[in-house]
Amino acid sequence: MSNFEFRDPWFLAAAVFAPICYVLIAWRSPASVTYSTLALLGQAPRSLRATLANTPALLLAFAAQAMAIALAGPRT
Repeated sequence: MSNFEFRDPWFLAAAVFAPICYVLIAWRSPASVTYSTLALLGQAPRSLRATLANTPALLLAFAAQAMAIALAGPRT
């Protein structure tokens, strides 16, 4: 197996901030709607849009992590 090293390994420290980026973007308070009762809301099926609402934040976190790895300069 070949040796694997990084040209600038301190950029890998930036990869730690990718999950923090996801949490800050995905879990911000969404817009709210006031209902007179929440009994019917629990029975309603989740739409595809609601299911995929956090996808942009997840993709941004993956991109930040990939950029940190690329900046570290992996080489064999």
